[in-house]
Amino acid sequence: MTKAIMDALLCVGTDKRGTIYVTVPITTGLREFQLMRELRCDRAALRDRHRERWISEVKVPNEADAEAYSLIVQLQNPDKLVLNPAALQVEEWSQQQYSAMWELVLAQFCHKLVVTPDWAFSVGARHEVQQMLNYGREVTDMFGTRLTSKSLDEADRHATDQLLEMGWTKTDIEGVLPQLKYPPFPTSGTEPKSDRGDFDEAVKWIIDERSWQNRELNFNDRERTEKDGPKAEKGLWDAKLRKYFERAREHGPQSVEGRVHILTYVSLAVAMMEQVSSVFGPFPEPGFGRGEKLRVSRLHAPEVNPSQRLAVTMAWLLREYYYVREKYPVDEDDRATLEGIGSNSWWSRQLDSYWIWAHTWGLDDPRGRQALGKFASTAMGLASSCIRLYGVPPSPRRLTAEELRAKGLFDIED
Repeated sequence: MTKAIMDALLCVGTDKRGTIYVTVPITTGLREFQLMRELRCDRAALRDRHRERWISEVKVPNEADAEAYSLIVQLQNPDKLVLNPAALQVEEWSQQQYSAMWELVLAQFCHKLVVTPDWAFSVGARHEVQQMLNYGREVTDMFGTRLTSKSLDEADRHATDQLLEMGWTKTDIEGVLPQLKYPPFPTSGTEPKSDRGDFDEAVKWIIDERSWQNRELNFNDRERTEKDGPKAEKGLWDAKLRKYFERAREHGPQSVEGRVHILTYVSLAVAMMEQVSSVFGPFPEPGFGRGEKLRVSRLHAPEVNPSQRLAVTMAWLLREYYYVREKYPVDEDDRATLEGIGSNSWWSRQLDSYWIWAHTWGLDDPRGRQALGKFASTAMGLASSCIRLYGVPPSPRRLTAEELRAKGLFDIED
């Protein structure tokens, strides 16, 4: 089986195109540590006596995140082959067989490895990062920032500190997670097809926009979030969002200007989710309907960098997209879009409903954050529908800060 996989990678030109490997927790990671602590068991007992919970609460959500993170990397590297290890499923394989096969892939094909949020909690990810560093090859985050000796130490320390806070001892941690070492003198040494084309185009547009904002400008997003507080239905975020939605209505989604304003509106909703997660706490796991019991994700740390916050938010929205698409076909979205986005339209009613619920519950309540996530997911649905019907508009990130101010697009306070 290993030879067949390696031959297949050679067949698609993996050795010539440039190959990026996305390292992700799959069977281990922070979710596993949380579940082991909750059930007061070790790794072997978790897989043996609590296998169903391990699969549903560790493996399945890890695999969903892996697909989302790999999509983000692929969108930013369209000419490269991006490998998502979670996409490979061989029922009869042991973990040792997976590890051995991916070690060969890294050694023979991969010029770059990309780390994802919370990679340092994963045994396998640590081995893969160390392997690529020892080869002297490039290791970056999902947005191209290279892993340095300092950032490696910071990731290791953050994982250790968080596990200590959860109740693990230093001896426990050292016995499970292999030590990381940045080599002083390094020696040289299949993403599934997607039918989400329109959604992916919206994701790419928003990632471009948010990455540019995070690199170039200070949009005071955190200050706005703190000033609004948990229940500011008519606060600064509301004013900023409504400004762009009104402009989208004015131009209409069939126009380039209208679609730019709609996608900017979604980018703002994403930015708000990022800051709300930092100020008020993590979002519940996606895919829960109203009235269902929420499962709150604890994959959250206020000090994560902007790239990590963006990645986690986009991963959440992709997983929510799967949940929505299981219930409603895209044709329903398109029919609503063709009817317009006026004040009494289906889209406006849906967005207003989730916005009101978010601030009725309050953003300091998991139910309020869930409603805000569904608000942003609904806005993504509108943007995807507009792209399906009318095409992808150019990104406004080409404009300078001065040009944005001149057009009245920089900030609501300006």
